[in-house]
Amino acid sequence: MNYRPRHSLLHSRPHPLPHAPLPSCQHGFTLVEVLISVLVLSIGLLGIAGLQAFGMRQALNSHMLSVANSQANDMVERMQANSEELSKMKKASPEATGYDAINGSETDPGCIIATTCTGAQLAQYDAFVWSSANKELLRDDGNGSVSSSVTNNGDRTFTITISWREQALSDEEDAADGVIDHQVTKTYATRFQP
Repeated sequence: MNYRPRHSLLHSRPHPLPHAPLPSCQHGFTLVEVLISVLVLSIGLLGIAGLQAFGMRQALNSHMLSVANSQANDMVERMQANSEELSKMKKASPEATGYDAINGSETDPGCIIATTCTGAQLAQYDAFVWSSANKELLRDDGNGSVSSSVTNNGDRTFTITISWREQALSDEEDAADGVIDHQVTKTYATRFQP
């Protein structure tokens, strides 16, 4: 029998280094890849921020229209609650009423405290309170940016009109009035028969 010394394969090979170099394929991301990812993410976030700002402007403008609608209905109810003036409006040939030409410049007649208002004084008080509320609720800037009017059409109908300034949603809409101020005038009008 031939005797051969036993050599272990482990002993015949050199031991691997504890910190062997990485194989040729890379692991992880390069700096360029990270920068491109951050750029794409930033552009997406800016787009979302722009959409949010547009949505908030649109929500505010919708709120203003809702307020104008509510205020127009308030004046209709005030007119219908004034029985003395309402009877004048319903005649075959309507007489002049305190509601015929409201333009927002009315003053408080001061009769509410005394509780003895005539129909015409109550109409004047209604116009004063209504116009003041419109200016407050629709954010009048003190320069006449909110206007309210009630007009007798002569055919036993009345037109209630409310105008206000709101944020323009586009440059084209803003330029329509000839002034670039990011504002646009909106008008709500309704016609009713008492």
